[in-house]
Amino acid sequence: MVFMCGASLPSPVIKLLAKYESDPKSLVRAGIDYACRQLADLRDHGVDGLHVYTMNRPSVARAAMEALS
Repeated sequence: MVFMCGASLPSPVIKLLAKYESDPKSLVRAGIDYACRQLADLRDHGVDGLHVYTMNRPSVARAAMEALS
């Protein structure tokens, strides 16, 4: 869908989508891991604060909090 609407994605995200396209559970986990690495990088580079939208998915919020602990 992303490609049909003309949006661009970073190549690591495209690789994740291709790798896990037939494994939705692994794709979700890989996406959470990717996001958590981004959050940790922001924290490590001194960002003043983080606000994460998880679209009412507490497991995603929990994973983000654990990754930053």
